[in-house]
Amino acid sequence: MLPDLLKHLRRSGLIYLYYVVCKRKLWLFYNGIQFAKYSDHVIQGKALTLTSLANKRKEIRLNEQIVLDRIDLKTKTIIEIKKSNISLEAHKLQVLYYLYYLDQLGLTGFTGVISYPRQFKRVKVGPITDDDKIKIEQIQEEIDEIVRQPMPPRAVRIKVCKGCSHFEFCWA
Repeated sequence: MLPDLLKHLRRSGLIYLYYVVCKRKLWLFYNGIQFAKYSDHVIQGKALTLTSLANKRKEIRLNEQIVLDRIDLKTKTIIEIKKSNISLEAHKLQVLYYLYYLDQLGLTGFTGVISYPRQFKRVKVGPITDDDKIKIEQIQEEIDEIVRQPMPPRAVRIKVCKGCSHFEFCWA
């Protein structure tokens, strides 16, 4: 069995976002069933990220799994750009996972900021605590249980289904 860090390198931050938002989408994404590149909502979100970070370094990739919208090394801050704060708790967990990931690589002392440009709102996350690390590790175990299942969890209609890239897959 691979060491825990290597075992979880396949994880992107979206896995943690989907863990909060929709366990079915989590399973589908992890197992390579993805429709996001065709979604108007995803395209709008990417455009918002690009325009919000004009003249700044964009999308920093770590190990081909973690994609940070922006990182400020002087202030040790990662910045995640989001279209809407409808899934604030999911966004917080996503950024918390990024902080955990950096910490596991020995890059300590980082904080996160979730920026909602359309709402002129910013939410601070971190720095990561020992309790946060335990929480992330517990969630990793729960994610492992979900993605090991032979079939995705049953579809459950929730508020965000309407704008989801998997809507037709789940509800057609």
